[in-house]
Amino acid sequence: MFSRSRVPRSEQDPHQGYVAGRYRDGSLSDDWTEARRCADRTFVRYVARCTCGWIGLDDAPDERGAERCERDWRADHQPLASAVATALNQPTAAPMRAGRVGRP
Repeated sequence: MFSRSRVPRSEQDPHQGYVAGRYRDGSLSDDWTEARRCADRTFVRYVARCTCGWIGLDDAPDERGAERCERDWRADHQPLASAVATALNQPTAAPMRAGRVGRP
């Protein structure tokens, strides 16, 4: 995840971004998998993802793709999640999902 916490998982903010790996069958790795540390060709794409369920754009399974996924989460999802939480006067917001097509 982009920011690690020592708070028990059940008490953490549900909006923690991470780089997920897309397997050949189309499924995505979970937030416990360090996609960048897996063997080469384990994943066909990297995907920006949030622990709340939000899924961003697909990108190349290399370091630059992982950096773009992090940037997408920080630019696209994190501000929206914060704005919704503020508007609802809650410390966290409800899950949000993206409906966008990945990068070539």
